[in-house]
Order: sequence, then structure tokens, then C-alpha cells
Amino acid sequence: MPARRLEESRLRKMIDKKAIMLRFLTTLLLALFVFGFAGCVAAKYFRLSSQAETNFAELAEEVIEVSKSPLPLTRPFVFIQDADTYVYFVDEATRRQNFFFDDNYYAINYPAECEKENCLCLCQKFEDNGIRECNEFVCKEMPNIEFSRESEIIAFRSDEDPRRQTVRVIKCAANTPYCRGNTGEVSVIFDLWDDRGAYSHIK
Repeated sequence: MPARRLEESRLRKMIDKKAIMLRFLTTLLLALFVFGFAGCVAAKYFRLSSQAETNFAELAEEVIEVSKSPLPLTRPFVFIQDADTYVYFVDEATRRQNFFFDDNYYAINYPAECEKENCLCLCQKFEDNGIRECNEFVCKEMPNIEFSRESEIIAFRSDEDPRRQTVRVIKCAANTPYCRGNTGEVSVIFDLWDDRGAYSHIK
């Protein structure tokens, strides 16, 4: 009889341990689901991650550094971009009118410091009412930098596009591919859009 009670006690302990483990696993899976869903919601409403913001600032610094080169130069840069954001140029060619690119119109919005100085901007959040108009953006001044004519595009990234791509920063000279303008100008070439033929007219 004592042996039977001992066996029953042992079985109860095993069952209790399994129940505790099952509760733990259920709680863990539920927590992972909740955090995953919260992360998706946060990514939707806070489009610009700190990583992408920092990386954009580094790209702007790279453009400035390449522009200082006394010789023609092409330098690759790994660009990180969040979905539903886009990079755009503010210069004489884009500043005064809506910009049409890839079957979409874009209103070129920029801060006061970009009124007289060329800038490279990253749109974080926009509204689309027939014209995509950015209402949250960060811009970096490009002091004394002229972008090569017709190299300016709207580098938009959708959910289907890769988050990382190579961007080539080019200090132009006569007959340099991806340049159409004066020696000393700069082209910023996004490989994602190069693959789609956006620069075919200036190669």
C-alpha cells in the first residue's frame, strides 16, 4: 500500500511539472506574439528607425566628403532605408515645382535653410492625395555642392524592396558615367533604381 501511494505521489508530481511547463510555454508564446504585433504597429506609425536616421546622416556626410575630392571619384555606400520613406534632392532643378518620378508626383518640401542651399532630404512620413507630400522629413545641407543634372530622383522604398542597397557617390568629370553636367558636380546613384533603369539616360 505505501508503495502504491508513493507511485501515485510520483505521478502527481510529474503531471504538475508538465502542467507548469505547458503554462510557461503558453505564456511565452503569447508574449512573443504580443511583442511582435506591437513591433509591427510601432514600425507603421514611427517610420524612421534610429538606425535608418543615423545611416542617412552618414550618407550625407559621405556626399560632402566625396565632393571635396580634387579628382574624379566613385565611392560605394551601404544605405539602410525604412519602408514607405524616400530620399529626395533639393536644388535648382527640383525646388520650384512638383517633381514627377516613377508615375508619381511629389511636392518638394524643405526647411528654410534649403531655400538657398542645396540639400539631401529623407521623407519619413507623407500623405498621398494625387501628389505625395512629405509632412515629416529630415534634411542635410550640401554646402557648395551641385548635383549633376538629371541625376536627381525620388528614391522611394516600398515594403517589397530590400532594406539595404548600395548607393554610389560620384565626383564627376567630363564623360564620367552617371554624370551630365560640369566637372566637380556630384551624382548620388541608388542601385535599386539603377536596376530599374532610372539612370539609363545619363550612363
